[in-house]
Amino acid sequence: GLIGYSRKGLVSWDVASEFATISVPVALLGAAAAPSLAANTQLLRAVYAVLMLSLSWKLAGGGGDAAASTDGAASTAARDGTAATAGGAFLTGLLGVGIGEVVLPQLTRGRGMPIPSAAGTSVAVVTVTAAAAAVAQLAQLAAAADDAAGVVPR
Repeated sequence: GLIGYSRKGLVSWDVASEFATISVPVALLGAAAAPSLAANTQLLRAVYAVLMLSLSWKLAGGGGDAAASTDGAASTAARDGTAATAGGAFLTGLLGVGIGEVVLPQLTRGRGMPIPSAAGTSVAVVTVTAAAAAVAQLAQLAAAADDAAGVVPR
């Protein structure tokens, strides 16, 4: 887990924070959208499929590597990375999955980070993103419940 990676020095906290500044707020938006979108399973599947197909295309070499790019291509890769992070974070807020799938490839391919460090850093991003989304969803559930006073203080 995260504690083990951290103890071994395999978490780049600066990089994790950089990703979390995008992923946490967008995951909260995904959690806020969950009640209105949860019934539309076809839409949820389609959005997740688009994210995974985009990621597959990038991993297959269609997106290139930011580390090996010129400045213009690196800028495009950074923009694509931000969009992928936001998409994965939104899905994490909505469904509880998505952020890990997009962060790890960005760290290894886009930033050239060694796999052990990328894994540890990715776990840090996943942990804070999923925790934020879970708290938001729990608060929504508690607020909607008749007996919310015992779960969420008002």
